[in-house]
Amino acid sequence: MMLRSHTLLVLSLIFIYFFLAASFGYSFDATQLKQFKSSKQCMRCNLSFADLTGGLNLSGANLSGANLSDAYLSGANLSGANLSGANLSDANLYGGMLARANLSGAILTNVYLYGVNLDNVNLSSTTWIDGKKCKPGSIGVCNK
Repeated sequence: MMLRSHTLLVLSLIFIYFFLAASFGYSFDATQLKQFKSSKQCMRCNLSFADLTGGLNLSGANLSGANLSDAYLSGANLSGANLSGANLSDANLYGGMLARANLSGAILTNVYLYGVNLDNVNLSSTTWIDGKKCKPGSIGVCNK
């Protein structure tokens, strides 16, 4: 009986921990998302887990240093956007446009890039999908 109540207590505490972590630590800031959608400016903002699908036109947007980890950017137009130093780990960019974007120093670990146009994309010092760094001067292709 004692072991059963102890197990129930431990499971309850684990559930509460994960609920609080999901609620406070791992979600985007709604104010920053609203600002970003209206101005296309969001330097150093947290948009992790934000749903940015729907063919958003973010061409030329300034997202330098932004946290876009786990963001859903499927079909988004990010051509010419400044994503230098941005964290895009585990993001979904399926079918998006990144032509002429600046991804220098960005983190692309585990990013889903199927169907993405990388023409003339600056990938210098970018952490690539496999976790390896692209050499300086990498344009359109990650030279390791």
